[in-house]
This record gives sequence, structure tokens and C-alpha cells, in this order.
Amino acid sequence: MTPEEIKQLLTESLTEIKTELLSEVDKKNQGLAASLTKEIKKLTTSPTPVLSTEGDSEEPKEKLSLKALQQQISDLQTQLTEKDKQAFAAKRSQAVSSAISKTNALSAPTFHKLFMLEHESLLKEEEGNWFVDKGGNIIGLDDAVKNYLNTDEGKFFVPPSGVNGSSSQETKTTPATPGTKPKAADLLFDAISNLND
Repeated sequence: MTPEEIKQLLTESLTEIKTELLSEVDKKNQGLAASLTKEIKKLTTSPTPVLSTEGDSEEPKEKLSLKALQQQISDLQTQLTEKDKQAFAAKRSQAVSSAISKTNALSAPTFHKLFMLEHESLLKEEEGNWFVDKGGNIIGLDDAVKNYLNTDEGKFFVPPSGVNGSSSQETKTTPATPGTKPKAADLLFDAISNLND
């Protein structure tokens, strides 16, 4: 056999197989199409009349499903409002913490809790700015925190100043000059002044 004869034999075999496969696929597609048209006709034809008792039972099912959907909607709405409240509370808490951190107050978590106890319901937000509304008297959040530090409850959180107070005495140390021995009186004075510190 020559290569042309082999080639011709292969093409003939392949075309025969191809035609057989296509005819089988066409037959199966025709059967599928026929069964689908039957199903579509069944679905599109009007349903046979049912007994009135069964028709009545479908109405409550529809009402029940409507009630169930309404219940789901109300549940979702309550969940949404709860999440909104939680998000607002988190933003409010973060804003108060930020304002407290600007004051360098002592025991910031405790100060935060105390401030929130008294001002939680008074805190409002408008366009990203937080303020305290005390009966029409509106104060910015930073100013409200600073003002609260001046109250009797807030003064415990005020950081100490760098001054020791009115009873403190300034001690002057005399620099030792190299080559001289300190006097006994100077050493005694330094020892006594260090005892008070």
C-alpha cells in the first residue's frame, strides 16, 4: 500500500465514524426534544380543577408563607438596627478614647468608663465631629473632656505637675573642684539633705 491509499482509507473510515456518531446524536436529540416538548405542554396546559377544600388549603399556605416572610423581614430589620447601634457605640467609644488620650489623663480606661457613665447619652455626632449636648449647651468633645478633668470626679485623673509642691526645698549642690577635699561640714550637710528626699 502506498501512503496515498492509506490516507484515503483513513479518511473514509473517519467520515463513516463521523456520520454514525452524528446520526446517533441526532436521534438522541430528537428524543430529548420530543420529551421536553411533552413536559412543556404538560406545564403550560391549565391545571385540572381541584376540589374546593384543597383550594382553601392553599390560601392559608400562601398566608403562612407571607407571614413567615414578614417575620423574616422584621427580624432582619431588628438585626440591622442592632448592628447600627453597635457601630455607633464603637465610634463613640473610639472618639472619647481619642479625646482622653490628648489630655494625658491618668488611668485612661477608668477615666473613659467614668466619663461614659455620665455623658454616654449626651454624646452626638454630626459630620464626623463629636460634641456633648447638655440641655441645649453644646460643647466639643475635647473641651468636654478637659472640663470634666476640672470637676471633683475628674480631678483624680489629672496628671501631676513637675513641681514638688510648696514645702519642697531646692537643694544646691556645690560642685567639687578637683584637687580639693570636701569639708566635713559639707559632707554632713549633703548627708542630711539626702535623708529628706
